[in-house]
Amino acid sequence: HEQNNKPGKVDLHGLSVKEAISYSDKAIKEALQRGDSRIRLIVGKGLHSDGQARIKPAIEKKMRQCNLPTEADPQNAGVLIVQLH
Repeated sequence: HEQNNKPGKVDLHGLSVKEAISYSDKAIKEALQRGDSRIRLIVGKGLHSDGQARIKPAIEKKMRQCNLPTEADPQNAGVLIVQLH
């Protein structure tokens, strides 16, 4: 899984919701330490979970709780862009 992750971009495809939240928390902490202004979370479109996205809504909720604004990538609905500051 690590090989798909470049600084500022985290692939959460194929993880459980719990794993995705834990993984994104860690990635956001690392991005903040690097001084990044945003991070891209590859959440997928729910194509592998009966057409129901599970990771995206869970991550959006978590980011709201952390007061971090998110937006869908205009070029790819399966990517969430999180503004860090």
